[in-house]
This record gives sequence, structure tokens and C-alpha cells, in this order.
Amino acid sequence: MNNNEMEKMKDLVEDLIQHKANFKLFEHDEDYKEELPLEYFMNSFKMARQIAENRERMDEILVKEDDK
Repeated sequence: MNNNEMEKMKDLVEDLIQHKANFKLFEHDEDYKEELPLEYFMNSFKMARQIAENRERMDEILVKEDDK
């Protein structure tokens, strides 16, 4: 899942929570299916966002060093 897809999923989950909807999140592939706790999903989203921000900062630093 890319960052845009994660953002859309997070927005959808937040809307469902706001409207007090009853829902479950699952992770699955061909071999298994597992229910994901809501807290796990939200933490995963925050971590993915932090990684993307760190990557952008590192790219900026590397570009500045290349310009020297």
C-alpha cells in the first residue's frame, strides 16, 4: 500500500469511527487472514508517515551535499 492509499484508508477509518460504525480491519494474502486491531492500523499509519518524512529530510540533505 502506498502513502496515498494509506492516507485514504486512514481517512475512511476515521470517518467510520466518527459515525460510530461497527467494522473490523483484516490483513490477508493467499495463505492467511488476520484481524488487525484498530490501534495497530493507526500506529502503522503514523509510523509510515514518519518514515516518509524522514526519507524526504534525508533526500534534502543528500541533495544539498551533492550541490557542494
